[in-house]
Amino acid sequence: MRGERGSAGSVLLAAMLTVIATVLLSGVLVISWFGAVRSADQVAELAALAGASAAVTGEDACRAAAATAGRNGFPVHACVVRGGGSHVVVEVTVAAELEGAFPGAPRRVLRVAAAGTVGTA
Repeated sequence: MRGERGSAGSVLLAAMLTVIATVLLSGVLVISWFGAVRSADQVAELAALAGASAAVTGEDACRAAAATAGRNGFPVHACVVRGGGSHVVVEVTVAAELEGAFPGAPRRVLRVAAAGTVGTA
């Protein structure tokens, strides 16, 4: 009788430890996703600024944006240039891959940023 109570306690302890470990690992995963999304935001902003700067000097804005994003570890998903010369807006979309996704959770997130010039007419 005494051995049965001990084994039931061991099973309960093992179940509780499994639940705690699952919750902790899920928390770590979600925190890493927030970090990846924030990094993608920053790279998108930097790439848009690089593209706008290049466009003003007559260079290829999307090539400059892609090079900047690539140096920071993110691919450019889309690049749109509106206007031209000293009146330009560059919109850049970068893709961030999310590691260790749950079933049904997104594996990739896209972040968009725009930068441009403010000129007088």
